[in-house]
Amino acid sequence: MDSSKTTTKEENRKYGTPTYIRNASHCSAPSSSPRSSPVDALLLPDFDTANDSYGSYHHTTYCSAINNSHFDADDNNHEMCTRRSMEGGNSNVWNDVGPWESNYTPSSNIRARTSSSTEGGGESISAKSDAGDLPESPDSKYELDEQVIEQAPSPVSYTVGSSVRQQCDRVTQPPTIPNIPQPPVLSRREHESVSDVELSTSAPLPALSPSSSLPRIARPTVFSVKPSPSRQVDVSTASKTENCVDFDAYEDLPSPMLAKLLEQLNRQRWVVPVLPDQELEVLMEIGIRLIRKGLDGKARYFDSFLEKGLVVAYDKLMHDEAMKEWKPDIHRFIWHSVLRYFVMFTEKLRQTLHPEEIHDAYWTILWQTMNCHNRFHKHNKNRPIEMLQSDVDPADLQQFTLSVNDERIHSHHGVWLLLLLNRFGRMDGFELIKRFLKENVNEATTAAQLIEWMRPVASCAQVLKPELIGDVFQHTITIALDRLRKLSSSDLKCEQVKGDLRESLMIELPRVIEALVVPNPALLPVGKEMFFFVLRYILRVLQVAPFAGRIAALEELQAILLNVTQCSIIPIGEIAEWLRKQSTVEILFRDNLHHPAFCERLERVVRVLLEKNAIIPDELDIMWDAQKEKHDAVQRNFHDLIAKLASAFNNQLQERLFARMKQSWTSSSSRERTLLLDLIRRIGIDSSENAERALTLRSLSLLWDLFRDERLCVELMDAALDAHYSIIESVTRADDIRREYIHKCIEELLTDSVFVLSTLKHMQRLMMIAPDCTFSSTKNMSKNEFIETVQRDTELCSRLSTNLSIYMDKVRIYVRNLPETCAEIDAGSLMIDGRYTHEDHLRIRLSFLHFLLSEGQLWLMTPQANELWDALVVNAVFEFERTYGFQLFASMQEQEDIDPKALDPFFETRILKLPVNLLNEEGFSCFKTFWTTVNKLAGKLVQPPSSIHFLLNSFDLEGHDYLWEIILKARDNVSRRATELWVDIFSNPHVDMVSDVGQLNEFVISKCFTMLKANHDELIKGGGDDFEKIGVINRMSRILFALHCYICAFDEDCAIHERSRPPLLLACLGHCFILTVLFPVEQLQLLRKQFDTKNPSSSFDFTGSSVSSTINEEETFPVHSNMAISTVKSLVEDRIRGWEGCCVDGVMTRFQLGVQR
Repeated sequence: MDSSKTTTKEENRKYGTPTYIRNASHCSAPSSSPRSSPVDALLLPDFDTANDSYGSYHHTTYCSAINNSHFDADDNNHEMCTRRSMEGGNSNVWNDVGPWESNYTPSSNIRARTSSSTEGGGESISAKSDAGDLPESPDSKYELDEQVIEQAPSPVSYTVGSSVRQQCDRVTQPPTIPNIPQPPVLSRREHESVSDVELSTSAPLPALSPSSSLPRIARPTVFSVKPSPSRQVDVSTASKTENCVDFDAYEDLPSPMLAKLLEQLNRQRWVVPVLPDQELEVLMEIGIRLIRKGLDGKARYFDSFLEKGLVVAYDKLMHDEAMKEWKPDIHRFIWHSVLRYFVMFTEKLRQTLHPEEIHDAYWTILWQTMNCHNRFHKHNKNRPIEMLQSDVDPADLQQFTLSVNDERIHSHHGVWLLLLLNRFGRMDGFELIKRFLKENVNEATTAAQLIEWMRPVASCAQVLKPELIGDVFQHTITIALDRLRKLSSSDLKCEQVKGDLRESLMIELPRVIEALVVPNPALLPVGKEMFFFVLRYILRVLQVAPFAGRIAALEELQAILLNVTQCSIIPIGEIAEWLRKQSTVEILFRDNLHHPAFCERLERVVRVLLEKNAIIPDELDIMWDAQKEKHDAVQRNFHDLIAKLASAFNNQLQERLFARMKQSWTSSSSRERTLLLDLIRRIGIDSSENAERALTLRSLSLLWDLFRDERLCVELMDAALDAHYSIIESVTRADDIRREYIHKCIEELLTDSVFVLSTLKHMQRLMMIAPDCTFSSTKNMSKNEFIETVQRDTELCSRLSTNLSIYMDKVRIYVRNLPETCAEIDAGSLMIDGRYTHEDHLRIRLSFLHFLLSEGQLWLMTPQANELWDALVVNAVFEFERTYGFQLFASMQEQEDIDPKALDPFFETRILKLPVNLLNEEGFSCFKTFWTTVNKLAGKLVQPPSSIHFLLNSFDLEGHDYLWEIILKARDNVSRRATELWVDIFSNPHVDMVSDVGQLNEFVISKCFTMLKANHDELIKGGGDDFEKIGVINRMSRILFALHCYICAFDEDCAIHERSRPPLLLACLGHCFILTVLFPVEQLQLLRKQFDTKNPSSSFDFTGSSVSSTINEEETFPVHSNMAISTVKSLVEDRIRGWEGCCVDGVMTRFQLGVQR
């Protein structure tokens, strides 16, 4: 700026006059990257309305007629004009714009002030751009001020006042002109990340730029944009004076502007200035003129503009995910920018057709902009053509492309793309490409060059007319096909593939050719040939490439099979048949199955083939044989793959899979069988989750068949049933399935097969699946309801007791046939069937019966109770099963599992009839449980609350005679416990019988003496041998012992410390001895003096401790061991009563005596 302008600004600032300097606004195409910025913080936002305080401006107009159009043959250079308006006063200030190198001054200090109101009643400044609200990246509205502060070389100050909203000082250092900055180019993946923050609707107010005051650029007719109503300017208020700029005067791109563009593109929050008259448009216009004059090759910065400017800019504009948030006008400007590049490209081909003179960036940008699958074209496919605000001839939409009336073309691509391609054709773009290819494509052309030259048109070939593609690329396609057909296996160099196959020339070139020939039905065989060429190359890589290359080949194969566009030109049946002829499945499963990464990608490929029904049962056999007898890791990975894919198998493949698993079971090792069981379990569980009922039923049926193998060991049988149970447990509504297999288990029980114990355990787990109650669900039966239903339908308890009886008969026969073998081993370890021990047979059967009674809330009926008692107790082969029987019945009675109606008959007909010599301690416990229960129910025994003892309430107890028989004839330890029970009951009469204690004693003593007399008479008769006599004597001693215990129980109730009469047990003379007592004479005399007649005491301390006295007198007393302490005390008192000091007024003095041992 000159000094006069600076002075004016300073004066205005001093006196508060608002001064505004207009800068061209910048529009950004924001990235979704979290560090991308949609708005240049250095740029001044443009304004929409003509009523803004400093005025509006219209689009660039031509200084003369539209003779400067890029489509005109005349290349006369016309001067361009632009105006800079400053309102707030009554005059318009117009500044001449000179050459760009001299006038582009980004380092100028610019100070702008915005206020809520202006002098003259002007409206407040709006933060709007030419296109409406500026689009912003998701985080720009939060980080813009921070960005401004970070980029400012000098501090930024903000002044806040009632009439001043913001004030910003900004100083920007000019870029170094000789050296173009080399900022890092953002990768596509980086700027395509999705952001979660909503875009702002307007640019921040303090965003100012010194670099936007650029002269307007003349556009050709095809670029003329209809001004929106908000952009109309009152012509009467505009100045009639315009200064023009000659763009033909440039021999290179202006370095400051290029540096500014590159800086914006490569920021962390990047900006692509696509609005009219911004850096991108101006540089492209200058570049077009340089190309026309042939100076682009000599320009110092032209290559940098292509590589680091246009390539990066169009990559962001065409592919950024945030474009859905951009305003419609932004997309319109991008569309015009693409059209401008088409002009630039065609001008370059008009200039030269030598490939070495055409930069690779030209073809790269052309591919980016013409690709009908990029985000820009997809996003705008439904936009009407009127939004472009450009005059369109209907013929423009059908000259080079398919008809816009075609529903497929219109719905998938839209008119914006069709208009672009037709404009490109009207620029002779296709004709120029045809000339270029015809002149440069020959046998020496590399595959990379062919791809680069054909790829742009191939990316949009599906919307172009087939005749056009054939006319342009016929020569090139012929040479490329000859090149590919002559390639040998060594030329493919598959052994060297280590990376992503998408970058392989042997895949990209056939795909480009395929894309060009597919729209033409006559060339469809060529498209199929290219498709199968790619598949053949991938299969070759799978066979000879390193591991990384094979992984990449699998990923590429999956992508090909998933690509509907590619597969649509060839029926899937034809593809499957071709793959089958090439032994594709065998190649896929030949090696690398021990790598989880390889198997993971292999599973994706096979899944796609299964979805297309491209795998037959014979190929499944090839897969299965690939892991046969292989390493454990290979088999585990293969089983994991099959488990994931089984749900995608059709019926034929499912049948073949289960047939192969069943076939492999017979020849597999124990380890392989374990893996196979786990595979079947996973198939069944995954299928139940996916509602594949058929696979679940197949898995259950196969597991049941594998389990019923008599040669199978117990561990594998249990593993098979565990897998079976896991599958049923995973099914949501499996009542019918559970009931089916419970009936199968009962069938095994009825036939008494070798699988009875396994089925009983399995049946118990199946019954446990049901919930304990039905409060949460009214449709599912509870556990006890389910068991009750099964019992009602199958009489399971009866069948179980019958099976136990059958088993005991087998044991009896086995012992009778092999007595020597059975005598050498423990009864519990005896193995009759070679699988389970005798203990296991009893434990599992009786545990299951106990489970049915307790969990099902069932009662054991009389027939089943009698059958079990006879089998386990009466007809027991060993003491071992009799003990189990006693424990079972005692436990059932304690838990009240026996029918109360069957209790008395069972007690009378089974328990009281059992010979007492068969009773052991568990047997007596069982008898005690039933005996106390029966008498308690009869009211003859009473059990106080919270007590374990019973009180006698009647002399006539049930089973009293059997109890005495146990006392007299049972084993010693059993007889002793029976005696304790008899004494405990009869020595604790109920409170109602306290008055009849004498009668009770008489009854007990009378019964004991009656039994004594009977045995005495038998002994006196002298009949029988000595063994019988010893038995009679033993019974008499047990009677006396019982009577003795009974009397002691009553006598112990009177065992007080000072009792005068000893218990009857101690009434006789005991062991006699002399007791020596020491009397301290001096202590007696001292006590005599201290005697207090007011507190007489006749108590006498006799502790047996020695008295430490110098003078002691010894006295001896004759005593015996049964003498009471009170008697000894009386003897001592009688001896010392006449001693002086010991007795005062007839009261004995308290003192200590010593007893000498």
